[in-house]
Amino acid sequence: MKNLLKNMAVSFATGASFTAGVVVVMVAYQIAKDHWAVSETSWIKDPQELSIASHELVPDQNTFTVRGVITNKGDNVWNLATVEIRIFAGQVLVNVCNDDVWEISANSDRDFELSCRGAGGRNLPDNISYQIEITHGSRVNWQ
Repeated sequence: MKNLLKNMAVSFATGASFTAGVVVVMVAYQIAKDHWAVSETSWIKDPQELSIASHELVPDQNTFTVRGVITNKGDNVWNLATVEIRIFAGQVLVNVCNDDVWEISANSDRDFELSCRGAGGRNLPDNISYQIEITHGSRVNWQ
């Protein structure tokens, strides 16, 4: 009989501890959810806060590669910026490629290097040029 009462007490204590732990986790989750609630993700065409401060063609790469710096002039953290590269032979557009640059902090610069798959980067003729721009950006608006 003593063992039965002892086992009941241990089982009750275990169950009560587990229940208390679950309640603590649920309360902590609710507090965190309310504190860091995401209201929406903004997709912005031609984001004015972001600009390409500098860029250069990286020579002798297997693919057409551009290295540069994005400047974030705003107070928002950007999840990503979509950078588009348009490659020209003379006046003729011959290729367009884009890629995303991730996590651009507020009021800061972010280095990037993008490669255009399908466009070679070696032995380029003199009439090859490119244009580069940020076409879209994404940021999360926190409440």
